[in-house]
Amino acid sequence: MGITIRELAEISGYSSSTICRVINNSGGVKKETREAIERLLDEYQYRTNVMDLRRTAANCHKVLVIVGNLGNGFYMEQVKCISQILRENGYDVIIATSQEDEKIEKNLVQMAKKESYAGVIFTDISAGSGQDMPDEKDLPFVCLNRNVPLAPLDSVITDNYQGGYLATQYLIDRGHRKILFLAGKIYSYSMRERERGFREAMFRSLLPITSHNVYHGNLDIKSGYAFGEMLIKKYPDCTAVFTGNDMMGIGFFEAMRDYGVRVPKDISLICYDHSPIAESLGFTSVGVSTWKMAEKAVDILTDRIHGNVDGVQDVLLRPGIEEGRTVQDVKE
Repeated sequence: MGITIRELAEISGYSSSTICRVINNSGGVKKETREAIERLLDEYQYRTNVMDLRRTAANCHKVLVIVGNLGNGFYMEQVKCISQILRENGYDVIIATSQEDEKIEKNLVQMAKKESYAGVIFTDISAGSGQDMPDEKDLPFVCLNRNVPLAPLDSVITDNYQGGYLATQYLIDRGHRKILFLAGKIYSYSMRERERGFREAMFRSLLPITSHNVYHGNLDIKSGYAFGEMLIKKYPDCTAVFTGNDMMGIGFFEAMRDYGVRVPKDISLICYDHSPIAESLGFTSVGVSTWKMAEKAVDILTDRIHGNVDGVQDVLLRPGIEEGRTVQDVKE
């Protein structure tokens, strides 16, 4: 009795979708990979299980996109860009939310592996999940916005240190000396890097750095608003704020408006993330375009699916400043 596609995938290390493309004589498989799989098919006397083949054929063009927080506009814009690019490349897109739950993330990945999906893209993978992911040969996937230390995963991220430095230096160059940074969750590697950039820019300009320069929020509007209220009460002489993402920037902006503080006339604001909502509000921001990040993630995933990638791909994109209407020069 011969072997099934799923059994051969488990034995060989090649994904079910790649084996299916070889059986169906589809494109997108390297010559040496195709030849190796054909030898395995002969060796293990592959038998056609019609239902197995139909299911694998139906799913081998599906990509699962996992987003942790549907309320994060930046992530949702990335999902929109990823979906468009994947569909232009002939893939069907399945979108799922993990609710930032590691267990749900792992279950979704196992489902994609079991159903022979072509690959997975994470917009915001949890560090714990990244340690237990399948081998890339079993299920190609790419992590956007963050990498997982010590885990051999393809990733596309911005240079968060450089972004933190650029945003802070931008404010300093415009005469600001009393600057506060609202970072995200304290355990986030991305936020620690943005904070490191903030501190370095302050240090190089001989500006004081104390425990009162840096605060931590939850990356949402509510924590940005609470930070704004605190600033009004404790630091009325502050001239500029740098928020670690756009949602906290929105919350801070709303607090200033509600308390009659004018942005940028009374206080300047710059946020991380070039998001549509930040742009619509006229925010000055630092980051990398969502389209550029999505395009690079899809490129890596499709190369991995087709067997054209050797070794882990860690792509670090250089951020830049998008000038809006929320930063004003301070006159000496």
